[in-house]
Amino acid sequence: MTKREAALQSVVAGELIFAEVGSVGTAICLVLEVTETSIYARDICRRDHLVFDKATGVAPDRWPVDCSNYRIVSTARLPDEMRETLLVYDRRRSRPEPLSAEEFKLTGPERHAIPNCSDVFNMDRI
Repeated sequence: MTKREAALQSVVAGELIFAEVGSVGTAICLVLEVTETSIYARDICRRDHLVFDKATGVAPDRWPVDCSNYRIVSTARLPDEMRETLLVYDRRRSRPEPLSAEEFKLTGPERHAIPNCSDVFNMDRI
């Protein structure tokens, strides 16, 4: 089994994973559920719900333009403080009621964690 296959098979609900979206961007995803064949996740910034193939780590294209699919590129564990900051951000954005203008603003820790988590994820790519 390759490193990639082993990493994809070991993903569990509640983890944060990192995906690339072709050449147009990246996505921090919260794993919601894992089955024998699929990894169900939510892009915590765009709020897209994704279904990754557990064998390949690829989810169908969800963008309105023609570009590559979402592809899991890291399952590395983030430092606890960064991970908790991103989970709090996701919970705040997941509430059913609309956010106020103040609540919509990123906190200081979120302004640090969102762009910098890619450094951690990129140190352990699969």
